[in-house]
Amino acid sequence: MEWILTSRLLDAHEAASYGLINKVVDDGQVVEAARSLMAELGAQPRLAVRLAKIMVNAAARGEAGPELERLAYTLAFHSPERSERMHRFLDQRSKGSTS
Repeated sequence: MEWILTSRLLDAHEAASYGLINKVVDDGQVVEAARSLMAELGAQPRLAVRLAKIMVNAAARGEAGPELERLAYTLAFHSPERSERMHRFLDQRSKGSTS
C-alpha cells in the first residue's frame, strides 16, 4: 500500500528482496537469461504448463475453486503426455535395477 500511495519506485534489487520479482540479471545478460528460462519452460509438458497458467490466473481473479482444480488434475492425469513420461520413467527405472 505504501508504494502505491507514495508512488515510490523500487530498483530491481529492492523488488527482489521483497519477492516481487524472481531474479535480477545484468543488462548484458537479459536476452541470455530470457532464452534460458524459455528453454526450461519449453522442456515442460505443454498441457501441464497451460493448466498451471489457467489455475494461477483463475486464483488471481478469485475464480479458482475445487471444481476447477479437479478438472485441471483430471485433464493432466489422463493426458498422453503424462502417460508417455510415466512410461519413460518406468523404463529408466527398470534399466537401472538390472545394472
